[in-house]
Amino acid sequence: MSKNKLSQILASAKAGIMPMQFQGNKDIVIYLDDMYFGDEEQWRIAIIEYLKKDGRDCKYLGENKMLVDGHKYLMNKLVINSGRVPVQRTYLSYIG
Repeated sequence: MSKNKLSQILASAKAGIMPMQFQGNKDIVIYLDDMYFGDEEQWRIAIIEYLKKDGRDCKYLGENKMLVDGHKYLMNKLVINSGRVPVQRTYLSYIG
């Protein structure tokens, strides 16, 4: 990913916009407005609500696995610092 594209994504996340990107290998990256530390249930609910607002059919399967539009994904959470401001990303890794 180019530095300019990453800067645009991080600026969008800071502005309260929640972009969703589909990677070439069917993985999904979601940027949330809020941070979810320790409250896994609220994090899962936020991801499901976001995907449903985007018009996707999704269901939580347990053990951080999710069904999105008939495909299975593994949910992963990552926090990065952008100029001392933490930004949380959710990666949905395609597993089948």
